[in-house]
Amino acid sequence: MQNDTLKPLLTAWQTGDSAAFDAIYRDLSVPVYTLVCRIVRNRAQAEDITQEVFVKLLTAGPPSEQLQNPRAWLFQIARNAAIDAVRKHTADPLPDDIEAHPVRLDDMVGTRVDIESALTTLSHDDRAIVTLHLNAGLPFRLISQMIDMPLGTVLWRYQKALDALRQELQGGISQ
Repeated sequence: MQNDTLKPLLTAWQTGDSAAFDAIYRDLSVPVYTLVCRIVRNRAQAEDITQEVFVKLLTAGPPSEQLQNPRAWLFQIARNAAIDAVRKHTADPLPDDIEAHPVRLDDMVGTRVDIESALTTLSHDDRAIVTLHLNAGLPFRLISQMIDMPLGTVLWRYQKALDALRQELQGGISQ
């Protein structure tokens, strides 16, 4: 769900349309969960944090209408909550062979397991950059602002992370 769809739903929800909140949750809960899971590396804790993010949205209300990017705002809340959980040292690492949170069954389960395992080899920041860009669909400029890192550094780290993932997925064989 992009901002042009999200903004009217937030407005509708503010005026009492509970179906609008349901639509927001249905569409964004899996990407939020994926981001959180890759930061905390614990499925149960990621589920709890994801629920907390949406409860916060439900109880605190959506941001003001002047907010330019409510999607990024929601992912920033999720990222901050996940980082807070990591800082409290309550996260247990995922086993190396864990698959991504299943959204739908398909033939790609093995690939998902490999990718999740490869992601664990990245640093916390690199994993966040890759996840925010690929899973959350956020542009690099916004990611740069979210994690307070220069844009050039974010782009460089993203490329290095992709190279590291490629190498890991190829069994450590460099080309």
